[in-house]
Formats: sequence, C-alpha cells, structure tokens
Amino acid sequence: MGTFLKNPVVLVKKLPVWFFHLSGKYRKPIKSLTDIPNEEIEQLKSLGIDYLWLIGLWQRSFASEKIKRLQGEKDKIGSAYSIVSYDVDNRVGDKKALDVFLDRLHSKGMGLVVDIIPNHMSVDSKWLIENPDFFMQAKNKPYDNYCFSGVDLCDNEKIEVRIEDKYYTKEDAAVVFSVKNSKGQEWFIYHGNNGEGIPWNDTAQLDYTNQVLRKKMLLLIRDMSKKYDGIRFDAAMLLLRNQYRRLWFPEPGKTASVPSRDSYSLEESKFLKLMPEEFWDEAGRVLKKKGLYIFEVFWGLEKEFLKRFSYGYVYNAAFAHHLALEENAELKNYIKDILSEELRLFFRFLYYLSSPDQDSPLSRYKPMEKYKGACCFMSALPGAFLFTHGQIEGYQEYYPVDVASPSKYEEELLFLWHHEVIAPILHEKKNMGFPELILFFPFFVGDSEDDDVFVFFVKTKTKKYLIAYNNSSQEKKGYFSNSFASRCGERIIKENIVRLITSNFAYELIRKERLVFKKAENCLFLELGPYQPVFFIFD
Repeated sequence: MGTFLKNPVVLVKKLPVWFFHLSGKYRKPIKSLTDIPNEEIEQLKSLGIDYLWLIGLWQRSFASEKIKRLQGEKDKIGSAYSIVSYDVDNRVGDKKALDVFLDRLHSKGMGLVVDIIPNHMSVDSKWLIENPDFFMQAKNKPYDNYCFSGVDLCDNEKIEVRIEDKYYTKEDAAVVFSVKNSKGQEWFIYHGNNGEGIPWNDTAQLDYTNQVLRKKMLLLIRDMSKKYDGIRFDAAMLLLRNQYRRLWFPEPGKTASVPSRDSYSLEESKFLKLMPEEFWDEAGRVLKKKGLYIFEVFWGLEKEFLKRFSYGYVYNAAFAHHLALEENAELKNYIKDILSEELRLFFRFLYYLSSPDQDSPLSRYKPMEKYKGACCFMSALPGAFLFTHGQIEGYQEYYPVDVASPSKYEEELLFLWHHEVIAPILHEKKNMGFPELILFFPFFVGDSEDDDVFVFFVKTKTKKYLIAYNNSSQEKKGYFSNSFASRCGERIIKENIVRLITSNFAYELIRKERLVFKKAENCLFLELGPYQPVFFIFD
C-alpha cells in the first residue's frame, strides 16, 4: 500500500491550457509535453514543488466535444473527466512524449501524478464498445417521455450512441443514454451520477457489482502505480459501499439517490454478495508501496475515509471552505475534532486554498493580503499541500476541464512572491517529516477566546515550530496558554505552551528575522495584523 511521503507539495497543471501559458512565457510555440523547457521544470522544483499533477493527460471523449458543439459551445473540447481510454491524448503528445517527460521530471527530483476516474468512462469509451456489461444499464427506458432521436455520438461502427434529446435544449437531464449494436438491438446505460444535480451527460456509469469490471479496474490501478509516481482518484467516495448502495441499489422501501433506481433495490445480504469487499481495500493491495495516492472525497466523509483506509491523502474541502468564508468558529471546531480523535489524521490530509474544480484562490481569498496570509498558513501545516493551476503565477481566471486556452491574458503577479516567501516555508516543511506532536491552542483577547486566530505547535525529532494566523481583517493582540486535547494512540495530550517552548528567541521564517517572545508565567503573547501569518522555528 502507499507509503506516506512526508509533506508532499503538488502542483496542478491543466493541459493544454498550460501549453498556452508556456508559449507566452517563453515566446515560442509549445504544443506538447516534448516542447516544455527544462528551465520550467527547474523553476518549479526551486519553488518547492515535488509533484506535477497533469489534468487532461488521457484521451478525451470525441462524443463529449460533439455534445458541446451541438449545444453551441464552439470553444469547448471534450472534458478531461470523460475519458475514452487511458492512452495519451493527442493534444498533449503521445506515449513516447510522456515517457520522456517523466524521465525529465525524475532527473530534476520531481514526480508525476496522473488521474484515474474510477466511477465512469465516456459514452464512447473503448471499454463500453468492447465490454458494455461493465456499465450500469437497463433493458427499457426508465421514463416513457425519453426520446433518443439525435445524432450518433460514436464513431465506431459496432455501436450507435445517442443522449436524450432534451439535453440539447436543456429542458431535461436524462439519467440514461441509448446504445444500439449493429443488429439494431437497443439498451440504455446510465450516465455517471453522484445523486446531486444533473447527471454527467458525456459519461457512462461503471457497474462495480460486475466482478470482471472490478478486476479490470484493479489491473489498471496496479499498472498505473508501477509506471507513475502518484495517482489522484476522482470522486473516490462514490465507490464506498454505503454510498454506492445509496445511489444505485437502495434498501427495499427506500428511495435511491439516482432517479429511477428504486426498482433495483436489494436486501443487504444480496448486495453484500455483489460487493463483498470495499473496493479501496482491494486497491490498496495492488498499489505499489512507494507512491503518492490522493483521494477526492467530500460530503463530510473525509475523516471516515482516512480512518477506514490506511494509505494515501484525502482532500480537505472543509478546511478550505471555512477558511475562505472566514467561518472561523466552525473551522476551529473542525480542527479540534480531528486532533481529539487522532492527531496523525491531521497530516494525512491534502490541504489547498482551491481545488482544480473551484474558482481560483485569488477570487476566493480577497483582498490580496488575505490570499497571502492564508497561503502561508496552509502551506506551513503538516500534511500534503496542493497549488492549483495559475495560483503560483497569480492568475484569477478559473479554467474548466473542457477548455483549450484561457479567455484572457493575465500578468504573473505572484510568481516572485511565491519564490521569496512560500518556497522557504515549503523547503522547511520537508524537514518536519512526520511530527511527533501537533497541538492546537485557543487564543484569548482579554478574558474572551478569539476564534479568528489559529495557533499550532508542531514538534519533530529535531525542531519545534509555532504556526499562527489571524484570519480576519482586524488586528489581534492577545495570548495563548493551554492547548486543546490531542489524541496520540491511547494518550490524550494537553500541554502548556511555556513548558513546550523554553527559549525566548525564535526565527520567524516569513519575515526572516530573529525575534524575542513576550512571556508570562504560563502564556505567550502575540500581536497579529489583519490576515497576518507567522512561522516560528525553535532549535
């Protein structure tokens, strides 16, 4: 299973949008992985980046692009999450180009993270053409008003694929699409679906009650983990048995989260025969030991996932959400809850300001000082950290996974700042390794606890760190003394900060100066400006 890599830093790049940005930066056409200059890889390494996660690497769906064209979206390409096959997309190169690029990354001490989309494939995928039984399907239309008279979306002569007519007019969002074979036989396959909002109309839902499909996916995961340095698993929580059951095979008398699936209800014993084991337990047994494995998990299932599976990093969507909205009391309770359950869970999260599917960090964290403070704070915390596409440069545009280029030109406002301020934090964080202790402290202004200030103490084998951040627009002057409880195995740990930090001096890494601490008998005093972070290092 995946060995934990110590505080890895991941940078997302969306292809082919990255090629557009690089072409402007280096003033020459960059059209494939082969064209990316070594200088760019060296720059990324100097910024503290350990892994590149390339979105859009695999062969995009031709049907996905056709659908967008028919809906009037002429500037769109097929979605990066609607995959025909796990072959290199011709917009970014070929297998040889990817192999050479991987070698170049390794020569600079960096790794490559690739996507696996385990929940679904594209409606015109090779798997669907060759093995239609791999997909969730029905013999008859689930609703009589569905009509499939549109264009054939599949270029393969073995099958015809049509999505429901009202997708094009945006009057309805059908849960299935039509498939006909060369003999004229028709059946209906479910679109990928998470039970919320509109089904993904360019995707086909994989059926994990099919044991042959499970083995096929496990072989893919095994082979990918052998070849590449890391894997990011899209929407991993959808494959949890309780979630899969809720969506597709409800208990008798209960309503399925996917419309029309009520008639597929199963008794618990029958469902468990079809899915006798958690898929991620099976995946853990085929993954190579040394690898970076990232699981996209949301719906509040992050902690459950971490506790249930002993490998990999999990998206921490709640942390970023509360921090961006300055829901500081909620964030403080969330942190306390994790640490009180098991402090080692804390550094198995992937922290980020925005995920690749959200608005850019600069759009979510305003003003600029808030972005800079939040970036310093979160990049300093133990655990994995992710920069999304354009974040280091300071771009404000969000790039969907179905665009080939930005809609506008933007200046690189933050590259130098990241190099001067964030890179030293990331390099120092690598010295942390896996902390022996993480403690979280309440901060007081006068006699009242102030929820806006977050204070962490981190102890490693050789150093001690104090990380603090004021997530508000108001100046804060106060003190902290006794920590909240942290659990480490069977031990419950609560400590006083003065007993933990005996030195009166510390090096503050962000401002790059040596400071004297104000101490009382059992507390430390701290003054923080609006959105100000501090990162103290004690030998």
